[in-house]
Amino acid sequence: AKPHPAGLVSFHSVRHTARDASDLVLGLMINQLVVDATLVAWWGHDRPSVGFQMALMDMEALAFTGAIQAVVSGVASRWRPYRDTCTGPLETQTRDCRDNKQYRSFFSGHTSGAFTAAGLMCMHHAHLPLYGGGAREWLTCAGSFAAAATVGALRVVSDQHFLSDALVG
Repeated sequence: AKPHPAGLVSFHSVRHTARDASDLVLGLMINQLVVDATLVAWWGHDRPSVGFQMALMDMEALAFTGAIQAVVSGVASRWRPYRDTCTGPLETQTRDCRDNKQYRSFFSGHTSGAFTAAGLMCMHHAHLPLYGGGAREWLTCAGSFAAAATVGALRVVSDQHFLSDALVG
C-alpha cells in the first residue's frame, strides 16, 4: 500500500489491496476444484470418469450461482459502498465510479462463488478419499469454508459490498 503524505496508509490503497486479495483467494479456490478433479481424481487416482464428473458438477454449480447472482444484482441495482466517494468531474473519477458495476452490490458474486466452491469441495472430499481419507478431507472442507468467509470479509473491507450483500452471498 502506498504511504499517505502524513505517513499513514491511504484508505484507497487498503481498499484496493483487500479487493485484489478477495480476487486472489476466490481464484485459488476455483483452481483447487480444477486440481482436485484433474490432477487428484483423474490422474492421481486414475479415475478419469470421476474427475470428469467432478469437473462437470463444479462448472454447473458455479455457472448456476453466477447466473442467479447476475440476474439478482441487475434487478436489485443496489449501489456499492464506494459510490459515496464518486464525486467531482467524471474525468477525475476512478474507473469503478465510471462503470455500471457501481450498481451491482446486492448480492456479492465473489462471496456466493466462494461458498459454492467451498460446498463443492466439502462434498467431493466427504464422499471421495481424494487426499487419503480421514482428517485430511475434513481439514480441506474446513479450510475451504474459512477461505470463503475470508472472501466475504474482504469484499466488505474493500468497500465493494455492504455486510448484508456478503451475508446473502
